[in-house]
Amino acid sequence: PDGGAAQLLIDARIGGFDIASQRTLVARLHATFVDAQAPPGLELHLAGPVATNVANQASSNRASNATSSLSFVLVIALLLLIFRSLLAPIVTLIPPAISLVVSTRLIGLLGAHGLKISEITSLLLIVLLIGAGTDYGLFLVFRVREAMRSGMEPDDAVVPALARVGESITASAGTVMFALLSLLLASFGIYHDLGIPLAIGVAVMLAAGLTLLPALLT
Repeated sequence: PDGGAAQLLIDARIGGFDIASQRTLVARLHATFVDAQAPPGLELHLAGPVATNVANQASSNRASNATSSLSFVLVIALLLLIFRSLLAPIVTLIPPAISLVVSTRLIGLLGAHGLKISEITSLLLIVLLIGAGTDYGLFLVFRVREAMRSGMEPDDAVVPALARVGESITASAGTVMFALLSLLLASFGIYHDLGIPLAIGVAVMLAAGLTLLPALLT
């Protein structure tokens, strides 16, 4: 009645990097609010580092989903204008999409084992992999088209195209990875913790660009 507040401290045996267990804990604590049946005028809230971490993770996931959806729509529209073909944009975007899923899981696994990951990693990873993957795809698809115009069959056209483009995209990806790893020298944590996760994502994208994309093109 006097507008004051009471704070209850909860001890929980939970890992600082175990977001799944943290989500379960927060959900169960929220469930107790309903069971408590607080009288009118009394509000129950959950705060603290665990609750904040879970809320930030949920917000980041929503932002990542929106970013990835809009990015894919925009890139598909641009690729349709560039290729003037329906199949080429889809084939070009499959490797970045798969690389995004694989690298996200891999980075999450490393994070569960202690790798520090910046909270903006997921957003930057989406833009970075879609951009790099589309770039690598454009290089390879145009080279394949050139070989086909010279009279080669699609299966045969991929071989010289990959030989010509492979070195270029490998050098490009290597440059990006070294640049990202230079973030490890940053003193500000939000930048320092971006280097390794983003470099892993580019490495996965490069592997897909040299293997999966040529296979899809054949």
